[in-house]
Amino acid sequence: MSLMYLASLETLVISQNTAGQEQGVTGLTGTIPATFQYLTALTELTIENTRVSGTIPAGLSSLPDLETLNLQNNDLAGPIPTTFTSFDKLNDLQLQNNMLTG
Repeated sequence: MSLMYLASLETLVISQNTAGQEQGVTGLTGTIPATFQYLTALTELTIENTRVSGTIPAGLSSLPDLETLNLQNNDLAGPIPTTFTSFDKLNDLQLQNNMLTG
């Protein structure tokens, strides 16, 4: 499915129940798709308690209405994008329990 069909999506939550990890469920893996920057109506993006790795796509800072960005408890690494200073409406940023710098 192309993300253009989700252009009016306001909330995207991807979360692994930590109880499932005790049963051998490892959760979502891979990187955060850079194409998420095209979900321009998002007010909340939560990807928590998963095995998502790689860096945070700098393009996320182009989401004009984003108020909540929760990427805690993943395997993200590298610098926090300097473009994150351009968020106009962001009031909740959760990045703890990753391997981020900056």
